[in-house]
Amino acid sequence: MTSSGTSSVAISSKDLAKSSEKTPEESYDEEEDKYSGVAGNSELLPFHLKCPESHSLKSPSQQSDATTGATRFSHCIIQMPEEDNRVKKEQRPGMSLMSTISQRMINMYSSVTKLIWGEDYWVPTDSITIVPFPIDALRIYQRILPEDDDAARANFFSVVCRPDEESPIYHVTFTPKDSKGKQDTPTLSIFRSNDLQVASDLYQPCMLGIVLFAQLDPSNLNEISSLLRKFEHHPLWHAVHIAARMGNIDFFVEKQKEGEDKLKKLLSTMSHPEGLYPLIIAVQSNRVALVDKLLAMGADPSLTDVNGNNAMHFASLVSSQMLETLWKYETTHELMYRTNGNGCTPLSVAVTYGTPLCSSMLDHFGTALKARCRGNSLLFKAMQSYNTTISVIESLLKAYPDSLMDRDSLSGDSPLHVALFKEPLVALLQLRSSKLDINTVNFAGQSALHVNAYRENLGCMLSLAANGIDLDLQDNNGDTALHIVVSKSNVPITRALLCLGANMNVKNRHGDTPRHLATKLHTEARKELVRSLVICGAERCEIDKMGCRSECANALSRNGLGHSGSSAGTMSKGASTDSLGFDLIEVESTATLASIDEQFIEDLTGKEPAVKDAPTHEFRQQLCSNMVRKRAQESRKKGGEGENRMICLLALDGGGIRGLVTIQIMLALEKMLGDRVYDYFDWVAGTSTGSYLAGGLAQGRSLRECQHIYLRYKDTIFESNALPYNTEEVEKFIQEEVGAECTLADVPWPRLMISTVRCDVSPVELEFFRNYRLPLGEEENEKLGFSKPAEVKLWKALRCSSAAPTFFANVDGKYIDGGLIANNPALDLIAETHLWNSVLQYTDQPNTDQLTIGCLLSIGTGVIESQPMNMIDIDFSSIGVTSDGPINITPKLLSTLPAFLAAVKNFGGIVLDRVTATEGVPVSRSRSWCHSLGVPYFRLCAPLSKGVQLNTNDDAEIARMMWEAMEYTLARKKEIGELVELLRLLGKSEHRRHLFSEVETGSRNMKTQASMNFGRANDKPPSFTVGSPSSDSPLPYIPPI
Repeated sequence: MTSSGTSSVAISSKDLAKSSEKTPEESYDEEEDKYSGVAGNSELLPFHLKCPESHSLKSPSQQSDATTGATRFSHCIIQMPEEDNRVKKEQRPGMSLMSTISQRMINMYSSVTKLIWGEDYWVPTDSITIVPFPIDALRIYQRILPEDDDAARANFFSVVCRPDEESPIYHVTFTPKDSKGKQDTPTLSIFRSNDLQVASDLYQPCMLGIVLFAQLDPSNLNEISSLLRKFEHHPLWHAVHIAARMGNIDFFVEKQKEGEDKLKKLLSTMSHPEGLYPLIIAVQSNRVALVDKLLAMGADPSLTDVNGNNAMHFASLVSSQMLETLWKYETTHELMYRTNGNGCTPLSVAVTYGTPLCSSMLDHFGTALKARCRGNSLLFKAMQSYNTTISVIESLLKAYPDSLMDRDSLSGDSPLHVALFKEPLVALLQLRSSKLDINTVNFAGQSALHVNAYRENLGCMLSLAANGIDLDLQDNNGDTALHIVVSKSNVPITRALLCLGANMNVKNRHGDTPRHLATKLHTEARKELVRSLVICGAERCEIDKMGCRSECANALSRNGLGHSGSSAGTMSKGASTDSLGFDLIEVESTATLASIDEQFIEDLTGKEPAVKDAPTHEFRQQLCSNMVRKRAQESRKKGGEGENRMICLLALDGGGIRGLVTIQIMLALEKMLGDRVYDYFDWVAGTSTGSYLAGGLAQGRSLRECQHIYLRYKDTIFESNALPYNTEEVEKFIQEEVGAECTLADVPWPRLMISTVRCDVSPVELEFFRNYRLPLGEEENEKLGFSKPAEVKLWKALRCSSAAPTFFANVDGKYIDGGLIANNPALDLIAETHLWNSVLQYTDQPNTDQLTIGCLLSIGTGVIESQPMNMIDIDFSSIGVTSDGPINITPKLLSTLPAFLAAVKNFGGIVLDRVTATEGVPVSRSRSWCHSLGVPYFRLCAPLSKGVQLNTNDDAEIARMMWEAMEYTLARKKEIGELVELLRLLGKSEHRRHLFSEVETGSRNMKTQASMNFGRANDKPPSFTVGSPSSDSPLPYIPPI
C-alpha cells in the first residue's frame, strides 16, 4: 500500500486494505467466504441433488488430497426439502404418485451407489464440503474426540473415523442441539482429513466457539461453513473476534448478561497476530449494527492497533454509513484529529486509499480539508497514491478548489509535481480548472515534466505532453526534460520526446545541448542516443564550444576534437577511430564530421522498405509525376496558382490508436514542406481514426493538437478494461473536442468523406457522411445518399465511422465502423471524383469544369511484415460431423479436434484480415487506377516491428510505434521530397475552391444512379477527364499496365 518516495500510511495490507463502499451486511473477509461451498445448493426441484463430478472405482485408501490430506471420494448428496403445508394443500391429483416414483428412484440410486462405491459412497471429494452424516453410517464410526462419554453427550463436536480402514478418514462432526441439550437435526460432517492432527487442529477452536455454533440455524449450511472457514483462517482468534467478524450481536448480548466486567474484558481482548480489538474488527468488516451495539455497550473507540490506527481510521476506508454510526457517539469526535503512527488523520487515510464517499462524510463532520499530513495538503496525498480515482480528486477539488495552488513549503512542488502515478495525474488534468497552470515550476525552476524526467516516468510524461505542457521549458540550470532523460541514458523516453516535438537544440546554462551531453556518456545507450538526436536534426555545437567529441564538434572548431595543433578548419591527418566506431582516415574535418551525421541518415535510407514497389510501378509513377509537374508549371506561367485546376486527394486509413502513426508521417511532411500540409488537399476521405484526424484538421487544429487529443483519448477511454467501452464517455469526449453542435456544414473545406457501414440491412452497405452535395436537385441527392450536411453533427459522423465492433457499441442500432468495408478509403475517393465529373457531364456543365486529379496521397497506420501461418483445411469429416446425424464423441474426434479448432481460428483471422485490409490488394488497385488516369499515387505506411492493437494503452508500446514512424519518414525522405515538391507546385487548395463553387446546380430529373449514366437515350456515353482516353482530356492517356 505504500508509494515509492513517500511515507506509507501505517496500515497493513490485510487489515486496512482499500475497499469500495459496502452494504452494512456485506462480509469484509472475501478470502474466507469464497471457500464456503455447501453440498446440495443447486436449485433442482423437487429435491436438491448434487451429482458427483467424477466417480472412481479405486479404494478410498488409494485416493488422497496432497494439500489437505483429505481422502477424496465421489459423492451424491440428497437433501430432502422441508415439507411445505401450503404446497401440500395445493398439490394436484397425481403429484403424490410422482413424488413416490421419485423417492423410489432416489432410493434405488442410493442402493446402487452404495453397492458400487461401498459404505463411504456419501463422502464428498473435498475436505470442506458440509454434508449430513447418514445415520446407518454413523453407527459404524468410532469416536476419537472427546474421549469422555459424558463430555461427548454434552458436546456439539467430535472427531470420528472408521476403525476397519487401513488409512482412515477422520471426520470432524457437528451435532446441533436445542437449549435442553437434545439433538433435533442430523449430525453433519464438517471437515475430513487423513491426518488426525489436522482434524484435531480444527476441532479445538470449534470447541472454544461452541457458543457461536449454538446460535446458528442448523439447517443453514452456508452459515456453518462460513463460521468454520473463519476458524480455519484465524486459528489464534478467540470467539469474541470471530463474533465481531461475523456481526453476531447475540453473542455480545449474552456476554453482557454474564456481567459488565466480563464484557469489558472481552472488548479489550486483542487478536493475534493482527493486534486488533473486537470493535475494530467489526468496523473493518462493515458490521454497522454490531458497531452501534458495541459503542452503546461502552466499547472504547480510541483503542488502536499496533500501527496507531483507531476505529475512525478503519471506518474511513469502509463506508460512509459506518462513519455516520461512529459519529453518533461523542467519544469518537476527538478521533477525527488523531493521527496514526505515520501522522495521518482518518481523512488523509480516506483520501490516500481512494474512498470518496468517506472523504465527503468526514468533511461533512467538520474536518478541515486544509488539514496537513506531514506538512502537505490532502491533495498531495491523493496524488501520491496509486489507488486514487477521479472521484476522489473531484471530491477534493469540489470541497476545496484552492488546493490546486498548494505548494510544498520545502521544495515548492505543486500537486502536479508530486504525482507518482499516472492515474491520479490524469484525473487531476481532466478536472483542472483555469487556475491550474500546467507549466508551473518549483523552487528549482522545474515543471512536472522535469520531475518525471528524473523519475523516468514515461506514462506521466506522455500525459503531461497530451495536456499541452511546454516540452522546452528550462529549469534554473537551463535544462529541458530532454537534457535530463538523455543524461540518464534513457533511449525510449528520449525518442518519445522527439516524436512529441521537443527541441533538441536547446542549450542549458553551460551551453550544452542534449546532443553534447549524449556524446559524453559512457553507457551502451550512447550511440543510439546520438543517432536518435542526429536523425531528428540535432545540430553540432558552436565553433567556440570546448570539450566536444567528434559526434558534436563543429566542423570549423579548432579545439572541438582535442587536436589543438590542427589548423582551423582541418583535422590532423592520420588514421584514427572516434568513439562511435567511425573510421576517420586522412580526410578534411568538414567532410569527416559531416560524414558521421550522413552515415546515420544513410543507415535509414539504405533500408529495404517493408513494401517495395515493382520497377514497373516506379516507372509509371515517375511518368505520371513528370506529366503533372509539366502541366502545373505551364499553369503557373499563365497566371499563378489560381490557374491550376488539378486537385489533390488525401485518404486516411483506419486503425485506432495507430492514428498516431499517421500524424507522425504528416508531421514529417509539414517539416519538409515548411507549411501546414492539410491546406494543400482539396478532397479528404477518412475511415475510423482517419475520420477523427480529417475532422480535427478541417476544424483548423494543428497536427500537434491532434496528437495530444489522441493521447488524451487513450488515457480517458482505453484505460478501462471493460469492453465495449463506455458509450457515454466516448461520445462526451468527442463532443468536447469537436463541439456538440458543430455540423458538417460548419467545416465546408476541404471536402470531407467520412465512411461508415450500415449494419441494419443485409448485405451491409457502405455509406459516407459528406460536407457537400452533388450539383443536382434535392431528390436526386437523397437517392444517391447525399444527405444535408447541416443536418449531420460532426461528432456523430466521427462516432459512426469509429464504432469498431466489440470495442464500441453501434450507433443508433444501424452504424458501425467504416473499416469493415473501406478501411483504406483511397478507392472510394477516386470513385467520388469520378461520380462528380459524371454529374457535371450529365447536367451539361462546361468541359472546363471537369476535375483533374493532380496527386493522391494515401497514409496508413502501420504495417507489420508477413508472418508464417500454418493453414489447415477445415475438414468437418475429420471430427465426425455429418449432415445427417449427431456428433459422435470418439477418440478420433478428441485427437483431431485441436487441429480443427486451429484451422477455424486461422480462417477467422484470414477473413478479418482481408475485410479490414489496408495494404496489398487495396494499394495495388488504387495505384493501378491512379496510374491509368495519369495520376501520381503516393502511399506512406510505416513498418512496425510488432503488431499494435487499435486500443492499446501501453505507453512504451505507443512510444515505440511513434518512433518507428519517425524513422520511416526519414528512410523515405526521397519519396516524401518528391511529394512535397509536387504539392508546392500544385499550390494550396484555397486557390482551387472556385472549381466547386462555380458549378451550377443541375435541374434534370434523375430517378436513379443508373439513369444518371445511361438515362438519356439519345445522348452519347459521357467522356470523362478522370479515367478515359477522351480527346479533350487535359492529360495524355496512359493505358493500364
